[in-house]
Amino acid sequence: MRSCVPCSTDSPPDAAVRWRSGDTTTSSPAPGLPAFRRQARIVVGRRTMYLDVYAERERVDIELDGATTHGDPRQGEIDLRRDALLATVGILVVRFARHRLIHEPDAVRHEVRAILATRRDAAAR
Repeated sequence: MRSCVPCSTDSPPDAAVRWRSGDTTTSSPAPGLPAFRRQARIVVGRRTMYLDVYAERERVDIELDGATTHGDPRQGEIDLRRDALLATVGILVVRFARHRLIHEPDAVRHEVRAILATRRDAAAR
């Protein structure tokens, strides 16, 4: 089974979250959601980062965190610093736990739709 984000072993399987369109570079998880760039390369200053699932128009990075990520306080600190750096260039980072993606995919999709709509509305003002 292929993972939703090919470069991360902690990411949930596609079958569990049904977030795959068949394209290896973009993915539209469900009707009403935009095509996302997976493993989007972003450079901020001298640092290069790869975003799990990126909605470019809305500037939202959706990170799919596995159990390993949540269990390590050092990784949490790394993630907080990374999220703050991305915020300096206007990218909002939203994190979902693997457990939620597997057991509550509809709720996660609903939240993602609401976040993206809010970002679009704010950009239109």
